[in-house]
Amino acid sequence: MLFRSELVRVRGNRVGLPGKMDLVVGRLSRAAAGFGFVVPEHADAGDRDVFVAPPAMADAMHGDRVVVRIERHTDRGPDGRIVQILERAHDTIVGRLETTGRGLAYVVPFDPKVGVDVQIPTGDTGAAEPGDMVVVAVTAWPTASRGPVGRVVEVIGQVGEAGVDTQVIIRKYRLPD
Repeated sequence: MLFRSELVRVRGNRVGLPGKMDLVVGRLSRAAAGFGFVVPEHADAGDRDVFVAPPAMADAMHGDRVVVRIERHTDRGPDGRIVQILERAHDTIVGRLETTGRGLAYVVPFDPKVGVDVQIPTGDTGAAEPGDMVVVAVTAWPTASRGPVGRVVEVIGQVGEAGVDTQVIIRKYRLPD
């Protein structure tokens, strides 16, 4: 019986066993400083998390299920580069809506591990005002040349209003209300 992460698709539409190709499948745990660690899904005793430097993150975001290629082994453990994103962790992001002097809108994520602001196209802010805490649906994932793009799907309220902080936590962790 095969687990879903035992085979991965690589370039040229080929499949292979990750362990035979210096690949690890796991979840990305990203730090606010930009680096991260891929925690292996099926770790054997002695397997260590794979360190990923900021330039090797590709377009991955915190919590994504990824394939990382081990590029070298150091005293602190393996270093790698993300080569494929298998599954996105979140389709919504909670944050504070801001605007530039030119009227462009973006959302600063509440969770610093997200690492990048979400751009909001003109007309996709809904009824949100600058300074509102909002929930954004990601409509375009980040690429090498731009960050994620989204649209406001819910206005939680202004920072500092009673109950807004609780609602932000509920939305961020998808807790029952």
